[in-house]
Amino acid sequence: MPTEEENTQYLYLILTHGGNPTVDWDAVSAAMDLKKGAVSKRWSRLKKSMEAGEAPSGSVYKFLWLCVKHSPRDKAPNWNEIAEKCGTTSGAASKRYSRMKQAFEAGGDPAASGSASSGAKTPAKATPKRLKGAAADSEGTPTPKRKRANAKKKEEEVKKGLEEDDTKQVQSAKKPKVIRKKTAVESKAADEGQADEDSSMSMAAPENSNPVKTEVEDDGEGDAVDVKE
Repeated sequence: MPTEEENTQYLYLILTHGGNPTVDWDAVSAAMDLKKGAVSKRWSRLKKSMEAGEAPSGSVYKFLWLCVKHSPRDKAPNWNEIAEKCGTTSGAASKRYSRMKQAFEAGGDPAASGSASSGAKTPAKATPKRLKGAAADSEGTPTPKRKRANAKKKEEEVKKGLEEDDTKQVQSAKKPKVIRKKTAVESKAADEGQADEDSSMSMAAPENSNPVKTEVEDDGEGDAVDVKE
């Protein structure tokens, strides 16, 4: 891909390959909105720097193109001579000039057209519909999938914890009471304690000091009747 400096040298070869060019400085000055003397001096400085092998600045390209455009010629450029100095073929040199001229007249950048001649004919690859649809879906989704997955996972963990608590409560309610059986030693001690308690109660009971006297009286009919006092 030619650089801007190479394109500038290429235009300079086209302008000067047949000798000192005859440029319409009035047309050039009008196109650049400068005075005729200013553009003439600019050409003198440019020619001197090119002959000295100095690299021209980027702003020189448009000026040099206007000089080529407004320099009338009786003959067509010698493309064989120009191609030999540029290290290319005559056909490639001629096509290169045609593309640059077409781009400049269309209002584009001739330098870009000349340096990227192959790129001008190669259309950009269209984005597949599948990729466009995926890009649209990603732009329309404000929340990343990872965040939604984390939120769902937390919700499931909370629900699982509540279910475990309910299960524990049901199991606690159904759990039977465990009655511990007394051992033989404990049963014997309890029986002895009960016997001692009964003995103490019997000894503490008071005796009746007035015994009941029972007499038998005859009621005259031959039956005995118990009389208690």
